[in-house]
Amino acid sequence: MKSYDSIIFDFGGVILPINFQRTINAFKVLGMELDSNFGFLSQSPIFDQWDKGLVDTQQILRFFRSKLSGNERNKTSDAALVSAWNAILGQIPLHRVEWLEKLSAKLPLFLFSNTNHIHIDRLREVDPLMPRFEKVFKKAYYSYEMRMRKPDADGFLKIASEQGLKIEHTLFVDDHPKNIEAASKLGFQTLHCTGEITQLLD
Repeated sequence: MKSYDSIIFDFGGVILPINFQRTINAFKVLGMELDSNFGFLSQSPIFDQWDKGLVDTQQILRFFRSKLSGNERNKTSDAALVSAWNAILGQIPLHRVEWLEKLSAKLPLFLFSNTNHIHIDRLREVDPLMPRFEKVFKKAYYSYEMRMRKPDADGFLKIASEQGLKIEHTLFVDDHPKNIEAASKLGFQTLHCTGEITQLLD
């Protein structure tokens, strides 16, 4: 591993366990086929826009509702749609938070996550480790707040500029190959997370 003096972490799939199939299955129970619109490798453009904070909650709920049959469209509550959307979320593992806390004593850590406010609000509401997790980072960058998302270059460059990071001395860790490729092209050191991060980065 090359030397680095700061690390930017992805959230879902690296620290937070996520499961796309759980959300797909939850929407199926409501009568919706989400498979072709939502997945790890590709998704409908509306989700990219939502990640950037360019689509609001009511717009995304209307999109979900439009995928339901006529009867289900009228009787399915907003709360049921939000619950199905949040089914993707796991719980932050304690051992990863403890590992990050030790690592943060050695290096400045940052978070760069493609996400939306419904997921972050839910985690802050129900996951007791979320406050402790967020304190690990000098700053957590959420795409919906930045109005920028990976793999676009502007988000990476904003973090580096705002934090005074030397790109060539910064490690970027993510589970998505497109994001790793984009960061590498910009000159970041990269680690493609395909397993337990606490072991991959030891």
